[in-house]
Amino acid sequence: MSINIDLIIDNVIGTRAYEQTTDLCTIMKNSGSDKGLGWHNYTTLYEPLLSHLKTMEDVHVFEVGIGTNNPDLPSSMGVGGVPGASLRGWSTWLPNARISGADIDEDIMFTTDKITTYTVDQLNPTTIEQMWCRDSLRETLFDVIIDDGLHLFGANDQFLTLSHHKLKNTGVYIVEDILPHEIHLFAQSIPKYLQWFRQGRIVALPNPKNYSNDNNLLILVK
Repeated sequence: MSINIDLIIDNVIGTRAYEQTTDLCTIMKNSGSDKGLGWHNYTTLYEPLLSHLKTMEDVHVFEVGIGTNNPDLPSSMGVGGVPGASLRGWSTWLPNARISGADIDEDIMFTTDKITTYTVDQLNPTTIEQMWCRDSLRETLFDVIIDDGLHLFGANDQFLTLSHHKLKNTGVYIVEDILPHEIHLFAQSIPKYLQWFRQGRIVALPNPKNYSNDNNLLILVK
């Protein structure tokens, strides 16, 4: 299914749908994720953006950034964070999907009947390439890839550059939590990304609960 991200984003913002609670918002909140009903409200956009996956077979979702609660690691959620929360949320919202996740923190790896996790360092290209060569990932193409890992342009850009080939045609690639002072770096890089994608847009999603102004996304569609 081909989607038009401009129409979806403009409708969510124009109708102030970002203020409304969706099923995905509630699921992510209940799983312990900050993607909805709080610091971030991405789920108000993800619901219309990704709802077509709910009726599809053979759906695969990948998210880098399982959510470490080790305060000594960068981008830690803090000791009160819930590792794997969004992976479990995706698994609930898309009950027929296979969910894969990756993180630098080896202590938070876990496996369920629908979720598999891997260790990766977004600043180390060798570990990214090695991960994609794993037997369980080598032949898999994903409907969605989400980067909620290390919130630094260099890490996000490197992971995207080494991972875009793992996305299906018409698949969606999302980078979350873009810091305000790095938005221009992503904007400058969109022409490069459009070598691999047919659409690309940065979204500053309104959210009065987010006072650090990092409620920003890069959304790309193949």
